[in-house]
Amino acid sequence: MMRGDDADVFEITRAEPQHREPFHADTVLFRVVALALAKNPIAQARDERGRMGSLVKWGWVCAVAGTAFLIFAGTFTNPFLHDDIAIIGENPLVRESGRLLEAFQRDYWAVLETNERRDRLYRPFTIASLALNHAVGGLIPLGYRIVNALFHALASLALFWLCMRFGLSHGAAGAVSLLFALHPVHTEAVNAVVARADLMAAAGVFGGLGLLMGVALPGAKPGMAQGNREREGEGGLSHRGVLTPVGLTCALCLFALLSKEIGVALLFSALLWWPWSRYVSGETRRPPLRHTLTAVFALLLVLIVYLWMRYAALGMLARPYPPSKLDNILALMPTGERIFGAVGVLGRYFKLLVWPWPLSMDYSFAQIPVEGVEAAFWTAAGALVFLAWLYAAWRLRKDMPWVAFGLVVFIGAYLPVSNLLIPMGTIMAERVLYIPSAGFLIAVAPTACVWLKQKDWRIGAALLVVVCLTFGALTLKRNHEWGEALRFWRRTAEVSPKSARALRVYGQALIDRNRFREAVAPLKKSVAIYPVYDFAWVDLGIAQMQSGDAAAAEVSLKRALRLNNENAEAHLALGVLYMGAGRGDLARPRFERAISLKPSLVEARFNLGTLYLKAGLRRLAIVQFKAALRLKPEHGGVHHNLALALYLEGDRAAAREHAREAGRFGSPLHPKLKQELGLARP
Repeated sequence: MMRGDDADVFEITRAEPQHREPFHADTVLFRVVALALAKNPIAQARDERGRMGSLVKWGWVCAVAGTAFLIFAGTFTNPFLHDDIAIIGENPLVRESGRLLEAFQRDYWAVLETNERRDRLYRPFTIASLALNHAVGGLIPLGYRIVNALFHALASLALFWLCMRFGLSHGAAGAVSLLFALHPVHTEAVNAVVARADLMAAAGVFGGLGLLMGVALPGAKPGMAQGNREREGEGGLSHRGVLTPVGLTCALCLFALLSKEIGVALLFSALLWWPWSRYVSGETRRPPLRHTLTAVFALLLVLIVYLWMRYAALGMLARPYPPSKLDNILALMPTGERIFGAVGVLGRYFKLLVWPWPLSMDYSFAQIPVEGVEAAFWTAAGALVFLAWLYAAWRLRKDMPWVAFGLVVFIGAYLPVSNLLIPMGTIMAERVLYIPSAGFLIAVAPTACVWLKQKDWRIGAALLVVVCLTFGALTLKRNHEWGEALRFWRRTAEVSPKSARALRVYGQALIDRNRFREAVAPLKKSVAIYPVYDFAWVDLGIAQMQSGDAAAAEVSLKRALRLNNENAEAHLALGVLYMGAGRGDLARPRFERAISLKPSLVEARFNLGTLYLKAGLRRLAIVQFKAALRLKPEHGGVHHNLALALYLEGDRAAAREHAREAGRFGSPLHPKLKQELGLARP
């Protein structure tokens, strides 16, 4: 037993009641802090466990929610990046009003439905939330990012509640959720707007598990922690009384599943924790078996309903084709080699959970080696850390059951996305750690504080402060990197210098800034790493064309078409190259082919219309210009050329209207034409 003057940061360990000197405090604040840091809640007077304990709990709630929201407040003006542009900016289900219910009947990647090899995802709640954001604020990122920060705060609070329901003290639960709120590995899930799917799913998973604790799933033993007293007597609920929490859990499970597939972690975690706690640890609280079976069968029914909805919307349960080598080389490997590589990725994830720096948006081919010394090192690290965690969970199953519970949450959330069971659409992504990281923190944070129990409580408090400040600083630094596209992709290419996609998108960002010569080098590296990367060849061709190297550009663009003759962007770029060289006869079929492959290509319609106009085919030109404006009404160049075509066709009124629009969008007409249309100032 510890000495009476020793104190833990967290009220986790069992200890015999002992005499304590009464508090001599002139302020409520001292009493709150003293209770939060007291060693044993059982030894506290009942009145101090009541009102003061409630103040401590709500203090942690405010701290966790405020931290989770405010740490990302600086990102509210950040632009859309990467998948945000396609899923929000180009998705008709998000941009067009009155189509909210279609989100439940269509693919998550509705904007790519013509691509048969796309991933098949079903996330209607995520799409619906984005559509509501668009209905309120259009394409201004501010509203989307505020909602993401709020969902992160909600998930952090749900984790706090889960820890309390499991049996951790206010301090332990607060430390876990505070570290979760600040962990830098979560920056992708919060900064990438469409990654709110992970945030929404996490809130459902944590909330659902919290509802089941002490009702259908065992928690920690009575006396293990302060949080247990809030659940006293729950094991005696009648079977009818269990239906309400089980029903709410099912609703949260369905919410999580319809936000992202990882919502299945709720069912997996419940199925893993019940047999462990009942047959391995043997001393945790045991709700009646009928309560557990009721919850399990109800969750299985929810899963069946979800699968039916998914099949009805997609016509399938999984993608018909494996992911590409670029996305996930493990998916193309034999089972044994895939598992070997997946364990290596697990080792890299453990490293990021402990020291989350540097971070990267992309780990695609060939950033993660799957053979050689480096691959063997990370596989060994992943296997050893996991086995050590499993051994600790068994060894400490009676005194520290949260170690096992954290492992269960980690496995339940990580296994579906690990590439161990089935190949996934990506080899590695930081956003998939959002829910598993909670399990890691549940296991590690309280345990670290218990190991400091023979020291002064200030050591544990100081350790928590140092880790929080470190995580907070790294999160703010990473948020800054997300603040501008070129800065973000430059950093991604620096952290993942062997990733063909990271180098290609960095080259794209340079092209968008008209820094064409600089873009050539990373794009050449990209195609050297992955020679069949047709989109990288297209971007290389564009960079070479704009740099004045037309011959090299033609070679690159033709290489892209040999790899994929249905690449609409390659046909468009080659048409622009021929058009610039005065070879309209070669450019025209390229533009026509690009439009047939991708009717939404505005620039292809604009350039084809311009060729028609030069050839005197004004009516055909007008058709293309009007089609382009339906896709992009703010395109000044299209308004300019349409005004000219309409003027030549004798429609002066319509020409005048588009001439005004051309000027408004930065493409004013020639003074002579403006005078002819009566728009010149006297």
